[in-house]
Amino acid sequence: MTIRTNEFNAYFTGATMRPRGRLTASDIPLIRALLDSGMPVAEAARKFEVRKQNIYSIKNNKS
Repeated sequence: MTIRTNEFNAYFTGATMRPRGRLTASDIPLIRALLDSGMPVAEAARKFEVRKQNIYSIKNNKS
């Protein structure tokens, strides 16, 4: 899965208005792509400001 540069930069520079601690449907493909590219679960959880369990659920296709 390819991550579009603008979308990636928007998420990690604070350019979006995603509520802290809440994931949206558009976050899920991005999180899966980051995990597939080797990002650790803990780091993804910090970037999206959610619990690691939320990221593990996405990683294990439970979302």
